[in-house]
Amino acid sequence: MPETLPASIYTRLGSSNILLIVPHGYNASQDNSQNYLADLALTVAEKLHCYAVVNTKYKKEIMDLSDLRALRVRPKVVQAFLEPIARFQREISGNGLIPLVLILQPLPVTEPGPPMFLFGYGQGERGSVEAPHRPTIPASLLSKIRISCEDQNLTTELAPTLSPYCARNEHHINQLFRQKLQIEYFNPEVCSLVLHIQHDLLGQRVTALSIAELLTTAL
Repeated sequence: MPETLPASIYTRLGSSNILLIVPHGYNASQDNSQNYLADLALTVAEKLHCYAVVNTKYKKEIMDLSDLRALRVRPKVVQAFLEPIARFQREISGNGLIPLVLILQPLPVTEPGPPMFLFGYGQGERGSVEAPHRPTIPASLLSKIRISCEDQNLTTELAPTLSPYCARNEHHINQLFRQKLQIEYFNPEVCSLVLHIQHDLLGQRVTALSIAELLTTAL
Protein backbone atom coordinates (compact mmCIF):
# COMPACT_ATOMS: atom_id res chain seq x y z
CA MET A 1 0.00 0.00 0.00
CA PRO A 2 1.18 3.58 -0.60
CA GLU A 3 2.01 5.74 2.43
CA THR A 4 -1.35 7.53 2.08
CA LEU A 5 -4.20 5.75 0.33
CA PRO A 6 -5.79 7.67 -2.56
CA ALA A 7 -9.17 9.21 -1.76
CA SER A 8 -11.78 6.65 -2.78
CA ILE A 9 -14.35 4.16 -1.52
CA TYR A 10 -12.70 0.76 -1.55
CA THR A 11 -14.67 -2.47 -1.80
CA ARG A 12 -13.27 -5.94 -1.39
CA LEU A 13 -14.89 -9.30 -2.05
CA GLY A 14 -14.35 -12.00 0.55
CA SER A 15 -14.89 -15.66 1.25
CA SER A 16 -15.75 -15.55 4.97
CA ASN A 17 -18.72 -14.31 7.00
CA ILE A 18 -16.99 -11.08 8.10
CA LEU A 19 -17.73 -7.67 6.55
CA LEU A 20 -15.50 -4.79 7.62
CA ILE A 21 -16.87 -1.25 7.26
CA VAL A 22 -14.88 1.97 7.69
CA PRO A 23 -17.08 5.09 7.42
CA HIS A 24 -14.29 7.46 8.50
CA GLY A 25 -11.02 6.47 6.86
CA TYR A 26 -10.16 9.87 5.41
CA ASN A 27 -6.45 10.60 5.80
CA ALA A 28 -5.18 13.63 3.89
CA SER A 29 -1.45 14.25 4.17
CA GLN A 30 -2.04 17.95 4.77
CA ASP A 31 -4.02 17.27 7.94
CA ASN A 32 -2.27 17.64 11.26
CA SER A 33 -3.93 14.47 12.55
CA GLN A 34 -3.08 11.30 10.61
CA ASN A 35 -5.52 8.41 10.49
CA TYR A 36 -4.36 5.04 9.13
CA LEU A 37 -7.58 3.22 9.98
CA ALA A 38 -8.23 2.40 6.32
CA ASP A 39 -4.80 0.75 6.02
CA LEU A 40 -5.56 -1.26 9.15
CA ALA A 41 -8.94 -2.42 7.83
CA LEU A 42 -7.73 -3.35 4.35
CA THR A 43 -4.82 -5.29 5.84
CA VAL A 44 -7.18 -7.27 8.07
CA ALA A 45 -9.53 -7.87 5.14
CA GLU A 46 -6.68 -9.19 2.99
CA LYS A 47 -5.37 -11.53 5.66
CA LEU A 48 -8.79 -12.85 6.67
CA HIS A 49 -10.18 -12.98 3.12
CA CYS A 50 -13.19 -11.04 4.31
CA TYR A 51 -15.43 -8.47 2.68
CA ALA A 52 -14.73 -4.78 3.17
CA VAL A 53 -16.17 -1.36 2.33
CA VAL A 54 -13.76 1.43 3.28
CA ASN A 55 -14.20 5.16 2.82
CA THR A 56 -11.12 7.34 2.42
CA LYS A 57 -12.85 9.89 0.19
CA TYR A 58 -15.22 11.82 2.43
CA LYS A 59 -14.12 13.66 5.53
CA LYS A 60 -16.47 13.18 8.48
CA GLU A 61 -16.93 16.94 8.90
CA ILE A 62 -18.24 17.11 5.33
CA MET A 63 -20.28 13.89 5.29
CA ASP A 64 -20.71 11.45 8.15
CA LEU A 65 -20.96 8.04 6.47
CA SER A 66 -21.98 6.41 9.74
CA ASP A 67 -25.21 8.47 9.65
CA LEU A 68 -27.82 6.84 7.42
CA ARG A 69 -29.68 10.13 7.04
CA ALA A 70 -26.63 11.76 5.48
CA LEU A 71 -26.13 8.80 3.16
CA ARG A 72 -29.64 8.47 1.83
CA VAL A 73 -29.81 12.01 0.42
CA ARG A 74 -26.69 11.36 -1.67
CA PRO A 75 -27.54 8.79 -4.39
CA LYS A 76 -23.93 8.51 -5.58
CA VAL A 77 -22.74 7.75 -2.05
CA VAL A 78 -25.53 5.21 -1.58
CA GLN A 79 -24.38 3.52 -4.76
CA ALA A 80 -20.69 3.55 -3.86
CA PHE A 81 -20.89 2.86 -0.11
CA LEU A 82 -24.25 1.57 1.08
CA GLU A 83 -25.19 -0.71 -1.81
CA PRO A 84 -21.96 -2.76 -1.64
CA ILE A 85 -22.56 -3.25 2.09
CA ALA A 86 -26.05 -4.60 1.39
CA ARG A 87 -24.82 -6.73 -1.51
CA PHE A 88 -21.99 -8.28 0.51
CA GLN A 89 -24.36 -9.03 3.38
CA ARG A 90 -26.73 -10.82 1.00
CA GLU A 91 -23.86 -12.77 -0.51
CA ILE A 92 -22.67 -13.94 2.91
CA SER A 93 -26.22 -14.95 3.88
CA GLY A 94 -26.65 -16.66 0.51
CA ASN A 95 -23.59 -18.78 1.30
CA GLY A 96 -25.38 -20.11 4.36
CA LEU A 97 -23.34 -18.05 6.85
CA ILE A 98 -24.40 -15.56 9.52
CA PRO A 99 -22.89 -12.17 8.60
CA LEU A 100 -20.64 -10.53 11.18
CA VAL A 101 -20.38 -6.82 10.42
CA LEU A 102 -17.50 -5.02 12.14
CA ILE A 103 -17.57 -1.24 11.89
CA LEU A 104 -14.19 0.31 12.65
CA GLN A 105 -14.21 3.89 13.92
CA PRO A 106 -11.42 6.16 15.20
CA LEU A 107 -11.98 7.66 18.63
CA PRO A 108 -11.47 11.42 18.86
CA VAL A 109 -8.14 12.71 20.14
CA THR A 110 -10.09 14.04 23.13
CA GLU A 111 -10.83 10.44 24.24
CA PRO A 112 -7.46 9.19 25.54
CA GLY A 113 -6.98 5.50 26.38
CA PRO A 114 -7.05 2.99 27.85
CA PRO A 115 -8.73 0.90 26.59
CA MET A 116 -7.47 0.31 23.05
CA PHE A 117 -10.93 -0.69 21.78
CA LEU A 118 -14.28 0.67 22.92
CA PHE A 119 -17.18 -1.55 21.84
CA GLY A 120 -20.60 -0.29 20.82
CA TYR A 121 -23.35 -2.78 20.02
CA GLY A 122 -26.52 -0.75 20.57
CA GLN A 123 -26.37 -1.00 24.34
CA GLY A 124 -28.75 1.07 26.39
CA GLU A 125 -31.27 0.74 29.19
CA ARG A 126 -34.24 -1.57 28.78
CA GLY A 127 -37.49 0.37 28.83
CA SER A 128 -35.71 3.69 28.51
CA VAL A 129 -36.93 6.29 26.03
CA GLU A 130 -33.78 8.41 26.23
CA ALA A 131 -31.34 5.49 25.91
CA PRO A 132 -33.20 2.49 24.45
CA HIS A 133 -31.46 -0.89 24.38
CA ARG A 134 -31.04 -1.93 20.72
CA PRO A 135 -28.47 -4.75 20.72
CA THR A 136 -27.09 -5.86 17.36
CA ILE A 137 -25.03 -8.86 18.47
CA PRO A 138 -25.67 -11.75 20.91
CA ALA A 139 -23.96 -11.37 24.27
CA SER A 140 -22.19 -14.72 23.82
CA LEU A 141 -20.56 -13.71 20.53
CA LEU A 142 -19.64 -10.29 21.90
CA SER A 143 -17.94 -11.98 24.85
CA LYS A 144 -15.99 -14.31 22.53
CA ILE A 145 -14.72 -11.38 20.47
CA ARG A 146 -13.66 -9.47 23.57
CA ILE A 147 -11.83 -12.48 25.00
CA SER A 148 -10.08 -13.10 21.68
CA CYS A 149 -8.94 -9.47 21.57
CA GLU A 150 -7.74 -9.55 25.16
CA ASP A 151 -5.78 -12.73 24.39
CA GLN A 152 -3.83 -10.64 21.87
CA ASN A 153 -3.27 -7.88 24.46
CA LEU A 154 -5.86 -5.67 22.78
CA THR A 155 -7.62 -4.13 25.76
CA THR A 156 -11.37 -3.63 25.45
CA GLU A 157 -14.27 -2.05 27.26
CA LEU A 158 -17.95 -1.65 26.51
CA ALA A 159 -18.90 1.94 25.78
CA PRO A 160 -20.71 3.52 28.75
CA THR A 161 -24.46 3.48 28.24
CA LEU A 162 -24.78 7.28 28.21
CA SER A 163 -21.78 7.86 25.93
CA PRO A 164 -22.07 8.68 22.19
CA TYR A 165 -20.29 5.42 21.28
CA CYS A 166 -23.03 2.84 21.86
CA ALA A 167 -24.30 2.88 18.24
CA ARG A 168 -27.93 2.47 19.27
CA ASN A 169 -29.36 5.46 17.39
CA GLU A 170 -31.72 4.19 14.69
CA HIS A 171 -29.84 6.28 12.11
CA HIS A 172 -26.44 4.82 12.98
CA ILE A 173 -25.03 2.44 10.39
CA ASN A 174 -24.73 -0.20 13.12
CA GLN A 175 -28.54 -0.38 13.09
CA LEU A 176 -28.77 -0.70 9.28
CA PHE A 177 -29.91 -4.31 9.23
CA ARG A 178 -32.45 -3.86 12.06
CA GLN A 179 -34.67 -1.41 10.15
CA LYS A 180 -37.86 -3.27 9.31
CA LEU A 181 -39.14 -0.57 6.95
CA GLN A 182 -36.01 -0.82 4.80
CA ILE A 183 -36.72 -4.14 3.08
CA GLU A 184 -33.57 -4.06 1.00
CA TYR A 185 -31.42 -4.01 4.16
CA PHE A 186 -33.47 -5.67 6.92
CA ASN A 187 -31.94 -8.90 8.17
CA PRO A 188 -32.26 -9.62 11.91
CA GLU A 189 -29.74 -12.46 11.65
CA VAL A 190 -26.88 -10.05 10.95
CA CYS A 191 -24.55 -9.51 13.91
CA SER A 192 -22.90 -6.11 13.97
CA LEU A 193 -20.49 -4.37 16.29
CA VAL A 194 -18.64 -1.05 16.34
CA LEU A 195 -14.99 -1.11 17.34
CA HIS A 196 -13.91 2.38 18.35
CA ILE A 197 -10.11 2.45 18.22
CA GLN A 198 -7.91 4.79 20.22
CA HIS A 199 -6.56 7.55 17.99
CA ASP A 200 -2.94 7.13 19.08
CA LEU A 201 -3.00 3.60 17.63
CA LEU A 202 -3.84 5.01 14.21
CA GLY A 203 -1.55 8.04 13.95
CA GLN A 204 1.45 6.08 12.64
CA ARG A 205 1.09 3.61 9.78
CA VAL A 206 3.50 1.10 11.34
CA THR A 207 1.47 1.10 14.57
CA ALA A 208 -1.82 0.71 12.72
CA LEU A 209 -0.46 -2.26 10.78
CA SER A 210 0.78 -3.85 14.00
CA ILE A 211 -2.72 -3.54 15.45
CA ALA A 212 -4.05 -5.07 12.22
CA GLU A 213 -1.88 -8.14 12.77
CA LEU A 214 -3.17 -8.58 16.32
CA LEU A 215 -6.79 -8.02 15.29
CA THR A 216 -6.41 -10.52 12.46
CA THR A 217 -5.26 -13.17 14.93
CA ALA A 218 -8.09 -12.28 17.33
CA LEU A 219 -10.75 -12.66 14.65
